[in-house]
Amino acid sequence: MKRIGSVLVLMFCAVLLAIPTAAQQENDQATTSPLVRLLQSKGILTAQEVATISQASSSSEADHRLAQLLLSKGLISQKDYQETFEASAVPAATGGDSRAQLVPAVLSASTAASPVYVEQSSAGYPAPQGPKEPVVISAVAPLRVLPIDAPKQGGLIPDIKLGSGANLKPYGFFKATAVEDTASSGGATFGSNDFPLPLLLGGDTGPTPDSQFHIKARSFRIGSNFEWVPKDSNLSVTAKVEADFEGDYTNVNNRNISGVRSSQFSIRLAYMRLDDKLGGTLPWFAQFGQDWSLLSSTLPNLFETTGLGLGMGSLWERMPQFKTGVQFHAGDLKIQPEVAIVLPIAGSAALTDEQRARFGDRAGAESNQPGVEGRVVFQFPLSHSWKGVVPAQFIVSGHHARMNEIIPHAAQAPDNLRRFTLHTFLEPQCAECRVHNRQHDP
Repeated sequence: MKRIGSVLVLMFCAVLLAIPTAAQQENDQATTSPLVRLLQSKGILTAQEVATISQASSSSEADHRLAQLLLSKGLISQKDYQETFEASAVPAATGGDSRAQLVPAVLSASTAASPVYVEQSSAGYPAPQGPKEPVVISAVAPLRVLPIDAPKQGGLIPDIKLGSGANLKPYGFFKATAVEDTASSGGATFGSNDFPLPLLLGGDTGPTPDSQFHIKARSFRIGSNFEWVPKDSNLSVTAKVEADFEGDYTNVNNRNISGVRSSQFSIRLAYMRLDDKLGGTLPWFAQFGQDWSLLSSTLPNLFETTGLGLGMGSLWERMPQFKTGVQFHAGDLKIQPEVAIVLPIAGSAALTDEQRARFGDRAGAESNQPGVEGRVVFQFPLSHSWKGVVPAQFIVSGHHARMNEIIPHAAQAPDNLRRFTLHTFLEPQCAECRVHNRQHDP
């Protein structure tokens, strides 16, 4: 009897212990959503993943865990996750500490042996780590010769910060070239240059074609970009200054013997630009200073040094100007019309070397009116499937200027020609001269 009683007691205890377990299993089955069970039946979720979802303390946390699993499997995108679960106001599971922490990520069947740790968001759930798009590395760095994208406010990463709030980013390069020309391109007068001249001017170069060898170091360039952002304003102020040693050679006693290696420092670019949005939406800019002309739109001015294609069909010119423009957007299409008043620039043949050294030019200034230039740029991608390729551009530009050059009266009618003309028509002819129709010699 005692033995039978002991068996009954053990069976009763086993039943008591099994009841909570069965209740727990029924509870787990009840808390698992039909969607999770469906995904498990389709083989998308494993039993371990379903158990992890079922152990969530709330339905909201279960939804987050399910979404993370779907994101890790590539079934939903990062954008879908963020739009659905964007920083919800769920109490953090870390006791109110909003700092980023490392917590075990949801384990899948393939990573059960090696837990993966991800950063936890401030809402208490692991930050989503969705599949990243492949990074496209171009074979050649994209180069847009005429960038029209407006500078972003505060977009300059400075190397130097000034106390006034202005940011500076110096740049430049060192360059040396060795060039051998089999024939002079400039003839007897213009041939000895360390850069190519337009056409073959020819001329008498003697018994040889005047072959030349040059080593050039004066292409060294230095410049700086500037940025200043006024407080509580949408206005951006940017500027650029750039110079090199492509200037004239000196003509002083202590340099004459070495003039060929002592070229002068000269300005290339120096301008300031203001960017704002009219009405809060329409990008607008105004620019003041020396920049490339609106006709010089497609020159790779980063690599040009002395004169890229100078006089060979390239509209290669920088000039002082006041320029303004706006930019319209229609999807991926950008349309930017620009207009500028510029200093009319033209070579004055009548200038002496001293006059040219003192004021450079006079034909443009003495027209008493500025030059006017206009340009419209259409920018659009040729194909949305091409990654790392700069957009295409279609550019239309125009220019109008007037030049006046003073020609002295003496140059128009030399004294000897004037005397000969007066002598011809005022001196009387003798009878013999009239008969033979010849000029009378007094």
